[in-house]
Amino acid sequence: MARWRPSSGHPGENVSLRFAVFGGVRAFDGDDEVDVGHARQRQVLAALVVEAGRTVPADGLVDRVWGDRPPRLARNTLNSYFSRLRALGVPVVAERGGYRVDIARAAVDANEFRDLVAAAAVAEDDEAAAALLGRALDMSQEEALAGIDTLWADALREDLGRLRFTARLDLNDIELRRRRHTQILPQLDELIAEHPLDERLSGQTMLALYRAGRQARAIAEYERIRTRLGTELGVDPSPPLQAVYQRILTGDADVGVAVTPVPRQLPTASPSFVGRTDLLAQLDGLAAGGAQVVSGIGGVGKTWLVLQWAGRNVEHFPDGQLYVDLHGFGPGEPMSPDAALLGFLLALGMDAAVIPADGQSRAALYRSMTAGRRLLVVLDNAADTAQVTPLLPGAGGGAVLITSRNRLTGLVASHGARLALVDVLSDGDARDLLARQVSATRLAAEAEAVDDLVRHCAGLPLALGILAARAVTEPDLPLSELADELREHTLDGFDAGEIDLTLRAVFSSSLRPLPADAVELFTLLGSAPGRDTSLAAAAALAGRTASATRNILRRLENANLVVRTPAQRYRMHDLVRLYARELPAPTLPEALLRVVDFYRMSIWHSDEALRATHSLAALQPLVEGVVPVRPSTLEEALAWFDTEHDCLLAAGEVAADQGRPAALVDILMKSSEFRVRRGRFFEWTDLGLRAIEVADRSGDDVLTLTAQRLFASNAILGGDPASTIDVLGEALATAERLADPSQLAHTHHVFAGAWEFLGDHTRSVEHNLRVLALIDPADKPMLFCRASTALAFCRARLGAIDEAAADLERSVAVARENGFVSEEANAVGQLAWIDRRRGNLEQAIERFEWVVDTAGRIGNVQLAAQYLVEMAECHRELDDVERARAAWSRALLFYSGQPRGRVIERIEEGLATLA
Repeated sequence: MARWRPSSGHPGENVSLRFAVFGGVRAFDGDDEVDVGHARQRQVLAALVVEAGRTVPADGLVDRVWGDRPPRLARNTLNSYFSRLRALGVPVVAERGGYRVDIARAAVDANEFRDLVAAAAVAEDDEAAAALLGRALDMSQEEALAGIDTLWADALREDLGRLRFTARLDLNDIELRRRRHTQILPQLDELIAEHPLDERLSGQTMLALYRAGRQARAIAEYERIRTRLGTELGVDPSPPLQAVYQRILTGDADVGVAVTPVPRQLPTASPSFVGRTDLLAQLDGLAAGGAQVVSGIGGVGKTWLVLQWAGRNVEHFPDGQLYVDLHGFGPGEPMSPDAALLGFLLALGMDAAVIPADGQSRAALYRSMTAGRRLLVVLDNAADTAQVTPLLPGAGGGAVLITSRNRLTGLVASHGARLALVDVLSDGDARDLLARQVSATRLAAEAEAVDDLVRHCAGLPLALGILAARAVTEPDLPLSELADELREHTLDGFDAGEIDLTLRAVFSSSLRPLPADAVELFTLLGSAPGRDTSLAAAAALAGRTASATRNILRRLENANLVVRTPAQRYRMHDLVRLYARELPAPTLPEALLRVVDFYRMSIWHSDEALRATHSLAALQPLVEGVVPVRPSTLEEALAWFDTEHDCLLAAGEVAADQGRPAALVDILMKSSEFRVRRGRFFEWTDLGLRAIEVADRSGDDVLTLTAQRLFASNAILGGDPASTIDVLGEALATAERLADPSQLAHTHHVFAGAWEFLGDHTRSVEHNLRVLALIDPADKPMLFCRASTALAFCRARLGAIDEAAADLERSVAVARENGFVSEEANAVGQLAWIDRRRGNLEQAIERFEWVVDTAGRIGNVQLAAQYLVEMAECHRELDDVERARAAWSRALLFYSGQPRGRVIERIEEGLATLA
């Protein structure tokens, strides 16, 4: 029995190392067989080499080698096998997401076998095709992966066996055309015994018998398969086989071979395809059959992905590949299922004259012709489930790949189709895609512009492809000019000059099938504050109930125009959002007012939960029907603020754009306690300046004064106190002109903070003394606590330790009486600082620990981090290095998210002293 041996390869190709899977896993170096180790190591080798040059995901390797019983440290075990294989000269390469063997495809006998069969299908003549098929059949006589017993090995053996059987049938057809029917009759008898229900084989046998003068045997063969098909499958012989039978009955000497055509309709895969290793691996399960929906936003590369996978896996579908573009989304009308069925039936060899006119009969005939055949059917650009369902093949009819901008949930639910969602490319893959079309020299020369192009495309392959096409067709156009176009925040730059090759055209066709309420919400979401949106905020934007809004969002999600994140928030791709903003939206002003009011009222209710003992004044809604969020606990309130932080900023910008200073000031003021506890200041300074501008235009002095203080507070705590001095000077003048003690007191307190952070403790003391002179602790206990603690801080730094301690004791008493936990913790922290100055380090640490624990309990990470730094220095003074390092490290975790400043430098210097 012949066994595969190393072939000579191609001139110039390094073919010294080659591999065999037929007859057992083996390796050859030249003409010498290499010992590749024990059975498991051979199994690892086989799992890699059959994919020669292609990456196999790590999880896929584990499954191929051990099936459903992997060892506990399977990946570590694989690595040890890889090391041994490398030592033998096998080039195992680790790549992102998996491993590959760096060898040519033809270096593996199974791949050479597949390539020979494929080459025979396009050979110039029968003689060449017969030679190729003969070589393929000769090299594959022995069992593939002999001795390996896993589900993966079984599936591969089955695939190779099916392909070998198809090759045998192809060779039979050639031999019959060459009038060699007598020579192949013995092989046909053997094959019929192994494949008694194969109609193509039965037709070949009938023809060979008829030509050999054994007409009765030929008729008997037809009766045999007709009876078995009816008994075992409940079907009649296919039309091509019936036609052969009829022509034998009439004695037609020129009867042809009962060949079922093998359609090869797949378009060529794009040479610009990059990445998608995980999705290709996910599609690999389709080799065993079934239906797979590949869904994603228009332009994300669904067709590229599907054709790439199909091209790599044609050997799994020896009975052919059908392809149709259903035009579900585009400038014209979607293709009808009847028209698609007509094309498929013709490709499968049906005579147009006998194809039924009505759709149901066509679909039934199509299912009959595809049942039991290893076909791949690619249904590209499908509109909906109704368009796809009639095009599903009959039972056991191979595999179906469907691409659609809709998720086709009906197909998933009713036909068990699997769903793969295609996301945008990573930045690295996006650069690779550009490099496939634009010269490396040009990209390297304008690296900064390339960065901008990648960023503006946000991973969308169509956007990248359009820009690459423009760069290639306009070789004198600097890439920086392309990038400048995109900075204008329009879609004008994404136009390749063809009507259907623009992002606007693609996004428009996705929107066209949707009902009016979905289109309206899509348009409004384009202008929603923040990068993502909660259901509650979307309901406010839409002016509908949460339940009704959820249903509309589900439509948009199914159309891949919005994505629902694991946190149950809704997000648009940046370019889709840009398109939504371009659309006319007559209800947008009212929608934005509703959503601003939603955030405004939600902030108030969250602030109530945040500091239950001292909430700010109640707010009244600006519009009717808005349903705000109402957290019931401190934890819920902090979580809501953390999640919505960027949306709150954006809502403030919307309020400023709409010229609503009161709403903007409400957002700034009601979120102030959250910012204090989370240390979120510097992001809000620009919004504070806008609040001053908008309030000043309104002519409301109190509103302007409040906006000035809010800006100054954020700038001071955000690390830029110097920028507030002039603003606070104007604010103080306004407060004095208004002669309002409360406004004066609050303004003096903020001014004191500016001087404190600038290091002028004397001026700070003066302002805080004015505060305490203007207020009654019973009337304004919160301001009293904060001013007293700030006063004590500066007095202590000026050396008035005893006065500072007395101020702090009063602050602690009032805070404790009113339940002001943050204020009490801050005052106790300053008492601990005084303990340290007095040399009482143990008491200082005890107080610092209480402050840190208390601040952590109420979510005031800013306060906790501040006093962790102080506590670390106490531990260092006591030579407790480990506790000092632990405290500084905890503090650094918080401050690392803040702009670099003196506090971070102080922490790093402290840690350096411990090294």
